[in-house]
Amino acid sequence: MQIENNILKTDVEIAFLLRSLYLKSLENITENYIFEISHIGLLNSIFEENKIQDGIKNKILNCIRSKSIDEFDMICKNEQIDENIINKLKVFMKNFRSIL
Repeated sequence: MQIENNILKTDVEIAFLLRSLYLKSLENITENYIFEISHIGLLNSIFEENKIQDGIKNKILNCIRSKSIDEFDMICKNEQIDENIINKLKVFMKNFRSIL
C-alpha cells in the first residue's frame, strides 16, 4: 500500500512539473497563449490517494470552482486535511481558470 501511495504522489508531482514546463515553452513561443488541460484527473488522484470521502471531495471541488479560499480553508480545517494536501489543492484554486 505504501508503495502505491508513493507512486500516486510521484504521478501528481510529475504532472505539476510537466504543466510548468508546458507553460514555460508556451511563454517562449508567444506571450498570448491559452493553456487548458483536464485537471479533474489530477484532483481525483489527490482525493483517492488520501482517501478523501465523496461528500468532502464535492465540497472542496465547489470551493475550487468558485475560488472560495475562505470556505476551502474552513472545510480543510474541520476535516483535518493534511497541510501538504491543502497546498496541492490550492494550486488548482490559484492556477486553473475553471473546472468541469
